[in-house]
Amino acid sequence: MKNVIIRLENPKDYRAVEELTRAAFSNPERIERSKIGCPMEHHMVHCLREKDGIMDLNFVAEMDGTIVGHIIYSHAHILQADGTKVNVLDFGPISVLPKLQKMGIGSALINHSIQEAKKLNYGAILFFGHPEYYTRFGFVQAKCFNITDCDGENYPSFMAMELKEGYLKNGAGKFIEADIYNDDLNREQAKEFDLTFRTEKENCNMEKPEMTAADAVEIIKLIEQNGIEVYIDGGWGVDALLGRQTRKHDDLDIALPHKFVPKLREIFEVRGYKDVPRDDTRECNFVLGDDNGRLIDVHSYTFDENGNNIFGVAYEPRHLTGTGAINGHPVKCIPPEVAVEFHTGYEVDENDYLDVKALCEQFGISVPSIYEKFERK
Repeated sequence: MKNVIIRLENPKDYRAVEELTRAAFSNPERIERSKIGCPMEHHMVHCLREKDGIMDLNFVAEMDGTIVGHIIYSHAHILQADGTKVNVLDFGPISVLPKLQKMGIGSALINHSIQEAKKLNYGAILFFGHPEYYTRFGFVQAKCFNITDCDGENYPSFMAMELKEGYLKNGAGKFIEADIYNDDLNREQAKEFDLTFRTEKENCNMEKPEMTAADAVEIIKLIEQNGIEVYIDGGWGVDALLGRQTRKHDDLDIALPHKFVPKLREIFEVRGYKDVPRDDTRECNFVLGDDNGRLIDVHSYTFDENGNNIFGVAYEPRHLTGTGAINGHPVKCIPPEVAVEFHTGYEVDENDYLDVKALCEQFGISVPSIYEKFERK
């Protein structure tokens, strides 16, 4: 992205980075999940500077003298069955100023930090993140290397990347990350730390625009009326399955055959939508936005006559067989079993459990084993 400088964080940046991180994670879902009335990621950043964080992989993105993004890495390891520890990197939180999200700043931070980690001779990165986003950088599911989380579980949001070819070839074991990432161990300290920060109201200029249910339905109807086959993905896709809105959404994720992309662009360009600049924009994945801040995240694909994906975002035919409703309007979306499979979130806690349980109860699906600890409560 133009005019963005990525550099190492310095002590003068600390407060600004913590405020940025707090704003980036001040969404209702994260605040509810923390159980303390605020996010916890700004406290994570603060603590990682003192313990487990890697200051040579602690970067800010700066635009016209203002810090607009941040990423920090930490030490982690794989504990193997014989007690051997294989050192790896973990990363997060990664934060971008809310009003500048989906413009390539986060991608720039990730790409830059990966290259710097290679220069520093690190062997691999493991972390928890959304697979539909991070695969574009080369991450794969950790199970490909026979690595589980600390509880011996595996799921699509647990991801890995080799920085040295073959580094994880014999790396089977359990991933052990810094204690600061465990919400249960840090709630009271994070709550106390947050008392010194501005309130969410005072940060109103940093809030995200919202894609309301009415906005989403208006957009979907317009697409359908133009004969375009469209499926709803992302947050609205899950809420469509449930038939009710469970949280605010800042965009509408749609999936469609790539052959419809020219028509899609045509109908939205005449209504004032333009490409939102992002460094990770691809022919099959781009964002359109209007002057009101409404964002449409477009994902396209092409299947051959046998149903094989031969181009674009890695959907499979089975991913596109669901139905749901937004504000009473029927839509096509990913089916509930796929939503349960992929919508685990990268921090498995009670709020994630409630979301997944709602889908499982509504559609008669077994709750994945990763949530057994919540089932026992």
